[in-house]
Amino acid sequence: MLTLLCLALANCVSYESLVNYGDKTSASTVIPIENAPKIVIQPYDVLSVQVHAADEEAAEPFKLASDGEGSAGYNIELIQLNGFLVDEEGFIDFPTLGKIELKDLTIEEAKDLLLCKLKPHLNDPVVNIRHLNFKVTVSGEVLRPGTFTIFDNRISLPEALSLAGD
Repeated sequence: MLTLLCLALANCVSYESLVNYGDKTSASTVIPIENAPKIVIQPYDVLSVQVHAADEEAAEPFKLASDGEGSAGYNIELIQLNGFLVDEEGFIDFPTLGKIELKDLTIEEAKDLLLCKLKPHLNDPVVNIRHLNFKVTVSGEVLRPGTFTIFDNRISLPEALSLAGD
C-alpha cells in the first residue's frame, strides 16, 4: 500500500508546470522554430496568386478568368481549381506575362519576382501568394486520422491534433 502511495505522489506535477491553453501570454506568442526548413514552391504545388493595383481595371489582364476571390467558399476542390498549378519543371502559366519559373523560391521571393515583372505594366502593384494545397497528416489514435489541407504555412501540434478530432 505504501508503494502505491509513493508511486502516485512521484507522478504528480505542480499546477504551474502544466501547460495552460487559456493563458493569453503563451497562446499569442509565436515561438520561432530553430533550424526550420524553408518552405519553397515545388512542382505540383497549387498557388493562389492575386494581383491588385491602384487601377483595378488595369490589373484585370493579370488575373485568372475564374478568379472570383472568395466565391469558392470553403470547398477545397473549387479553391484549388482557381489556383495556378506549378508544372513539373517549376513554371506557372501567368496571364499576360507567360511562363514564370517559381521552383525552389519561397513565397516572399516569388512575390518579389512577380512584382518586378508587373511594375512595367502597373502602377503600385500588390501581389498576394498562398499555397492552396499545403497539407498536414495526422495518424495514430485520434478520432479522424488523415490528411488535412491548411491555409497557412505553419501549424502547431495542438492545432493539427484538433483537426483530427483530439
